Amino acid sequence: MNGVEFLQKCHTNQYKIIDLREIFEKPKLPFQHIESIPINELYKTCHSWDKNENIILICQSGIRSSEAKNKLKAIGFRNIGQLKNGINSILNLLENEYTES
Repeated sequence: MNGVEFLQKCHTNQYKIIDLREIFEKPKLPFQHIESIPINELYKTCHSWDKNENIILICQSGIRSSEAKNKLKAIGFRNIGQLKNGINSILNLLENEYTES
């Protein structure tokens, strides 16, 4: 999904949003319901999730989220989305959203 679609979905509580970046990576997004689970921990954690839950994966540039999306689909997750081109793709959108309010 593109940046606009992602930001629209962030404002609902219908999605589990997983930030796959390492804890030290910046910038952090200003949404409280984003879970930070580094990609190397994702595969240990995901086995307790509902495979029908709506999940959006994000990372810095889209590479890790694309890889994780494919792996999760391979083990039976059905509703997995990813932020195309990662957080880099929404930085300008976020800046505009929070300076215009």
